[in-house]
Amino acid sequence: MEKLKRIVIFTAAISMVLCIIYILGLRDNNNIFNNKIESTSNRNRMPMATAGGVSLGLYNIDGQIEKYPVIKVKRRESIKKFISLGHLVDKPRDYKIILILDYKQSQFIVDGKKKINSYIINMAPNQTIEIPVEIEPLEEGLHDAIFVIVKYPDNDSLDDDFRKSTDMTHLLFLRFNIAVESNAVPNYSFDKVTILNRDILNGVFLSKYNDKLMQWLSEEQKQSSNLDYYVHIGNRTDSEINEYALVILFNWNQVPIINDKDVLFLKVKRGQESIIHSQLKMPGEKGIYDITPILIHNPYKVLNISNKRVETSIRTGIKVE
Repeated sequence: MEKLKRIVIFTAAISMVLCIIYILGLRDNNNIFNNKIESTSNRNRMPMATAGGVSLGLYNIDGQIEKYPVIKVKRRESIKKFISLGHLVDKPRDYKIILILDYKQSQFIVDGKKKINSYIINMAPNQTIEIPVEIEPLEEGLHDAIFVIVKYPDNDSLDDDFRKSTDMTHLLFLRFNIAVESNAVPNYSFDKVTILNRDILNGVFLSKYNDKLMQWLSEEQKQSSNLDYYVHIGNRTDSEINEYALVILFNWNQVPIINDKDVLFLKVKRGQESIIHSQLKMPGEKGIYDITPILIHNPYKVLNISNKRVETSIRTGIKVE
């Protein structure tokens, strides 16, 4: 009996230690890097994208702040930067980093290791770290790079309040051009989609309906079934015509939208709304999956401080049974 009691106490102590480690955000060493910036004393001068207690910026490998959205490199030169991620809240949180390069989800390198599709970082309360990232050499011309930072990527709650809280806030974007010897852009064409003369939406909206803008928080689907949904994109800005690239992520992986196209290029006139009907085959395994759109303004344009907007909408939860 005494021996059993000691085992129970020991097990409880181990569990408590593991809980403390979790709370401190030290579950693994994935935020300890070999490549480091010598000094971050100038961090307070960095132009940051800030949302929901999170700060985001970019350093050069020499520790200088990357101030300009166009990074010029030579042929066969890789792009090495540090993502400065500040978790300025009092609870630990996980973040997932993915790369959208020329509107396609692409592999990248963290800390000089092997190429990966995504990277999870565990953040302790009020912690800021610099993550060494690398993009392999690109072809000559102008490229559009977007590091997407996903907040709490594994939160699979279907609670309505949680899903509503993700509207436009659950993703952060770090966007810049990479100009390899020139600003030449590849040939691309704009897709033809359904157009409505309806001036009620500005930006992107994911919906179950083609004619209603009702919040789509969650959905139940059978395994291996087909999910039909609609993407609405409206222009209520001062611009006569806005140009966009549309990407859809399902469980943080890019998926085709229509006709096996992973990206759509769209033109939307002021006072109009584009509607895209898409269908997605569900996984053959039970679980909670997330679907979310990314709308990229001004594709293949030379970026400046005012034209590099990227936006999203609600993270819709799909329960596959």
